[in-house]
Amino acid sequence: MEYPRGVLTWVILATILFIGVLFGTVYLIDHSPPDYRMTVLAFAPVLPGLLLLSSMAHALARLDELQRRIQVEVSPLGSVFQPWSP
Repeated sequence: MEYPRGVLTWVILATILFIGVLFGTVYLIDHSPPDYRMTVLAFAPVLPGLLLLSSMAHALARLDELQRRIQVEVSPLGSVFQPWSP
């Protein structure tokens, strides 16, 4: 099983971006005085998280049917999605 190089690159970049934004957000929240900007800052990792989720979904969509089924069953969310898969 091989993912196409471009798809794998997007997954890696999205993961690095998500982890960087997450650690940066935690650092800024810990070292800043509380005000209304903290609420906005707390939601900052949502956008990179959505990018990561969509790039992983795109990577799964590029696999053939058997490999996709194996990946979904092995993933932690497989127990949630398995009853609804065809």
